[in-house]
Amino acid sequence: MIVIDVGNTNIVFGLYSNENLKKVLRVNTEKNKVKRQKKISKFLKTNTKIFKELDNKICILSSVAPSINMEI
Repeated sequence: MIVIDVGNTNIVFGLYSNENLKKVLRVNTEKNKVKRQKKISKFLKTNTKIFKELDNKICILSSVAPSINMEI
């Protein structure tokens, strides 16, 4: 399961497998959009092994910053 919390200060990604939190990425919401996208892309690419282990192919998104939702 992938959980994403888009807040005013940070965007936080969590990867869960077997009900355990495996990886977390915290990215500053206010930083440069290109840098933010690069960090997120790198995180997703470097954790492909965990994605393959995921029991449930579910993504949960919580957001208070609608302008960033389409980016995610």
